[in-house]
Amino acid sequence: MKILSIGAHFDDIELHASATLLKLQAEKGAELYSIVCTNGLLGGGAGVENRRNEQNAANELLGIKESFYLNFADVTLLHTYSLVNPIDEILMKIKPDMIFSHSENDINNDHIAVAKAAKSVNRRFMSHLYGFPASDPKVKDSMNLYVDVTKYFKKKLEILKCFTSQQYRDIFDTDFLEVQHSSFIKGRYVERFNADFMYWK
Repeated sequence: MKILSIGAHFDDIELHASATLLKLQAEKGAELYSIVCTNGLLGGGAGVENRRNEQNAANELLGIKESFYLNFADVTLLHTYSLVNPIDEILMKIKPDMIFSHSENDINNDHIAVAKAAKSVNRRFMSHLYGFPASDPKVKDSMNLYVDVTKYFKKKLEILKCFTSQQYRDIFDTDFLEVQHSSFIKGRYVERFNADFMYWK
């Protein structure tokens, strides 16, 4: 099984799907690949090189076999050929069974553009496609798949610590993450997705 995750920015994949990816790797033997579309220049003043190094450290902990950096400028992504074509070329190379990326139900322009691009490139492969929830709490939750990641949640927190320049943000706070990932069953944690093409098996 091959899984391709596509994030608009550094840390998008890890915030929303890293525990599920760890689970699929451990329980299904999945090979993990990733694409980061932007260069992180506007990521809190940390600088492109530092953001890339943080991502590489997270990739190592997550077990990413190969990661691709497209180096678009932050806040400039559009659902056009210039974004779709390089993702399409990577998809042709990997031929993933599953794709994790953003959901169109978002208010971040970069996220929306990547969500649309993920759908576009999947037209020939029809991989299982799973969308991340929006980070902004103002967006109504449209997730329809809840993956139990209790066994992998602690490792997810460890992975997120790799993004040292981002620890000032509320969404990296451990207490916030525990609440955000809490399930209906006390002491259990989930990651949520919009499975808008095929459902989890």
